[in-house]
Amino acid sequence: YAIVGACDEDCGDLDLFLYDEDGDQVDSDAALDAIPVVEVNNRGTQDYRVHVSMYNCGTEPCYYAFAVYRRDDGGRGGGGRRGGSLQQRVRSALDEAYFDTLADRGYEETGDVYEGALDDDEEEDIWVTLRRNRSYSILSVCDEDCSDIDLFLYDDDGDQIDSDVSINEVPMVRETPNRTGEYRIRVRMYSCSTEPCYYAVGIYER
Repeated sequence: YAIVGACDEDCGDLDLFLYDEDGDQVDSDAALDAIPVVEVNNRGTQDYRVHVSMYNCGTEPCYYAFAVYRRDDGGRGGGGRRGGSLQQRVRSALDEAYFDTLADRGYEETGDVYEGALDDDEEEDIWVTLRRNRSYSILSVCDEDCSDIDLFLYDDDGDQIDSDVSINEVPMVRETPNRTGEYRIRVRMYSCSTEPCYYAVGIYER
């Protein structure tokens, strides 16, 4: 896995630190730049913690994003189903869903896209910053082996404020915050015929 971070034009230095489930640091990128990268070659399944440090922000707050990318090793040579081309198709499907549902309604791409892979009945959380008095639509898609993925949105108090649990592979949740804060997106994979299934989540605002 490679985890790539980026921040806005007012940010001059963003660092990433990666820890395993025992709390041991497995990689870091503390170089003086705004696009840090950390990597791990994971032989099993476990939870990892990504620590983000903003070291240089000219106009506070500075916005950042990071995405997780996966490459299959172990003799498969990238030619199987679980290759990068499938991830690219998921990103293309997210772009297509945006233009089909949100572009003509005034929503703009924020550039915040989160990617991952989940087995059947697995879920994971994504933390994002949403700004007051902006309308947000959060859209997700999954690959061709996924027939049902759900989204849940929680505010910084932990209260659920929206969800899309309909049986479809393109769920959407919405919010117009009355204050700037940290919000939690929960992605739940309900139906994945060939595990894991890749997904992407995009955030759009107007």
